[in-house]
Amino acid sequence: MRDDVVDRRSRQWQSFFYSFFMRRRVTPHKNSYVDVHEPAWFYIILGVVLLCAADAFLTLFILSNGGAELNPLMDILLQKDAVLFFYIKFFVTAVGVLFFLAHKNFVFFRRVRGYHLVFACFLVYATLFAYEIYLISHIPGGVFA
Repeated sequence: MRDDVVDRRSRQWQSFFYSFFMRRRVTPHKNSYVDVHEPAWFYIILGVVLLCAADAFLTLFILSNGGAELNPLMDILLQKDAVLFFYIKFFVTAVGVLFFLAHKNFVFFRRVRGYHLVFACFLVYATLFAYEIYLISHIPGGVFA
């Protein structure tokens, strides 16, 4: 190989984000990777990540007004450090959703495709966001009172 030629496989993240906008291998096959992701996936992933961040901030607000964290793992993180809680929550969600997107054509549990799991993450976070807004609206003397 020539020294002045860059191997395209050495730029994995650039290729991943490039795939949202440029078309190459678009035909999905069962249990296969694709080089191209439709732009709609970018917005769904962005929605999941934004809802995750909103969930973290709303959780902290609810906790500061007398609420309790129901997830025992997140409760341990919150007792240690709120910033650590946010970073780990955000990192785990982002990596998980990107993993599901990269495996969107793979079949999990004999029935569920990766893209179903991406949509499930979005729906779970949207429902959680709506529930937290409901909780905040019922805080006596709270923001919406």
